[in-house]
Amino acid sequence: IRVLCLKRYYGPFSLLRYVFGIIVPGLLITVAGIALCMFVHHHVESAGYRFLAIFILVPILVAALTYLIGINKKEKQFLKQFIKKIKISVK
Repeated sequence: IRVLCLKRYYGPFSLLRYVFGIIVPGLLITVAGIALCMFVHHHVESAGYRFLAIFILVPILVAALTYLIGINKKEKQFLKQFIKKIKISVK
């Protein structure tokens, strides 16, 4: 409903750009995370190793996919600058 209100009251809003810029990448990232969880769950027998694998691999996969397909160039540049500032303040 919010998206429809945006479309109605905010002229430059593009529903198609919203779907392909936010919804589709979000769904791909979510499906990939769930698929990795299912793969690990079915192929790792030990509950402890399974937990560790999911605990480590899923956040790495989600972060990598979010960076690759979930954010645009401007957001990537902002993230790089933010990381540089953190590195400088840590030194």
